[in-house]
Amino acid sequence: MIKVYVGGSMSKHKDNNVAAFFYAAWRLALAGFAPILPPGAFGAEGSQPGTPELYRKVIPGDIAGVAQCDVIIGLHGWMHSRGYMFERHGADLFDMPVIHGPDDEEDPLRYMDDVIMLLHEWRAANEQRTGV
Repeated sequence: MIKVYVGGSMSKHKDNNVAAFFYAAWRLALAGFAPILPPGAFGAEGSQPGTPELYRKVIPGDIAGVAQCDVIIGLHGWMHSRGYMFERHGADLFDMPVIHGPDDEEDPLRYMDDVIMLLHEWRAANEQRTGV
């Protein structure tokens, strides 16, 4: 099963944007993928959002999560996340595909629909290329 790392903005959202991460995980699982969430989705006790202290706590676990995946996706609003930039850089270092929905999509639910469609297209192309 293809492992998909779910990255995106947390600290700028109420409750660390946990609902969006778990919604994405649910949608990915229904679509036949194995979602991997960043440890920060489960909270980082004792740190202020968006601080160097927080990033020192969560980024090592995030990068470890990225390393075990086949592909990384960015949730709606990913471009506003400093932490996601680290995760995306990790994906680049691991030569891993990075998939986003359209930047102009304003509806997070439609954005996730687009991401799932792009993942299916990527999986089909990958299977055709590798024969697996």
